[in-house]
Amino acid sequence: METVIPFVIPKTRRELIRYQVDEQLRFYDRLHRHKEMQLSWIVRGEGSLVAGDYVGPYREGDVFLIGEDMPHVFRSRQQAEQSSRMETLFFDLELLRQSRGIYGEMDMVTLMEGPVRGVFQMENPVYWQQGIAEWKDLRGLKKMAFAFETLH
Repeated sequence: METVIPFVIPKTRRELIRYQVDEQLRFYDRLHRHKEMQLSWIVRGEGSLVAGDYVGPYREGDVFLIGEDMPHVFRSRQQAEQSSRMETLFFDLELLRQSRGIYGEMDMVTLMEGPVRGVFQMENPVYWQQGIAEWKDLRGLKKMAFAFETLH
């Protein structure tokens, strides 16, 4: 049995949501987990996703939502000659939930209650791809609107 490595997503204390690009011949190939929920878009590459009890293929264009603290690994195809690319948003749901009690404006925001468990292949991937791709350019309320739509 493979050991699950606890992983800390590098982010500042002010970040509720972290955007990250992974581009290399193969994605990080160790079974790992982190407290953040992740929304990942496979821009380029193919292989197998192992997440909890789920084992299935991934390929270019797929978008996956992986729950909090869920052991997972994207195993790239070994014979890949072109680099793989994945763009991911990591959501710190604990901090988002805590902010509801601090900021009155957040009281009206509906978030997923309780821990998010499991792995989901997102329907309408083009919508999610566009949101992830535009994330780095979004500002203020537009950024939060996409985030809350994802978490609702």
